[in-house]
Amino acid sequence: LTNDRTLSLEVEKDRLPPRVRENELKELNVFTIVWNEPLDPKSLNKNKWKFKDAPELTIDSFNYEKNVLHILTRGMIEEKEKKYVLEISGVKDLSGNAISKKQLTFYQRLE
Repeated sequence: LTNDRTLSLEVEKDRLPPRVRENELKELNVFTIVWNEPLDPKSLNKNKWKFKDAPELTIDSFNYEKNVLHILTRGMIEEKEKKYVLEISGVKDLSGNAISKKQLTFYQRLE
């Protein structure tokens, strides 16, 4: 090379809210959500989340690690097939981007 050249890159600030990549119900009282990016753990507020049409379910706590959120509940009973709709809001990523109100559907299927 006869000339030095300077290359500069600028990474744009994250402006997109977190997105759900996957959600599932593998066992009684444990709902799992996999997110596309890390969440701000302080934004996980069980009082802002509720199960629609399932008043018997109560959210006890969250277990969050590496983009995977386990929602621990009580009140679930074994049923051959049951649909649960979870309404969530207030979840933020590490840049402070919050999701708007969102509904996630989970299915319990016993064989």
